[in-house]
Amino acid sequence: MRTRASILAAAVLASVGAAEAQSKTDVTSLKAFQGRWDCTGAFASGKPTASDITATWDAPSQSLILHQDDKPPGPFHAIELWGAGEGVGFRAAISDPFSGERWLESPGWADDKLTWTRYEGVKPMERFIYSRPNARGFFVEWFPIDKTGAFVLGDRLACKAVA
Repeated sequence: MRTRASILAAAVLASVGAAEAQSKTDVTSLKAFQGRWDCTGAFASGKPTASDITATWDAPSQSLILHQDDKPPGPFHAIELWGAGEGVGFRAAISDPFSGERWLESPGWADDKLTWTRYEGVKPMERFIYSRPNARGFFVEWFPIDKTGAFVLGDRLACKAVA
């Protein structure tokens, strides 16, 4: 015989699973990154790095527009556009002076992480992993491919909201 508590628990678990499944590729979930972020971290070599990231939601295109600027002496500057992918998942375009224009794709949220992968043909070439923003901020990690074809950590940033 099922108790009222077990029925309630089952309903709560079912709704949590449904919410997770529903939000995995909901393009509006990208709005979580809106705002100004102060990011600090390091390259795999241990050399420090810091960036400012600004993200704005563009409602008419249902896209997130990000600007990433390294703080001096870093020369990196990128513009990114994140939106719905063809079919399922998300697509992103990144433009920067070092790598030019490139396309990445993501299957959507998994364990509060958003993984973007750039492919050349079917071969993965680089990966970015973003944790879902919360009150403490978020992390972003960049993984290029090494000579053996394995992903290796290139850098990691911890980002905090700017008031």
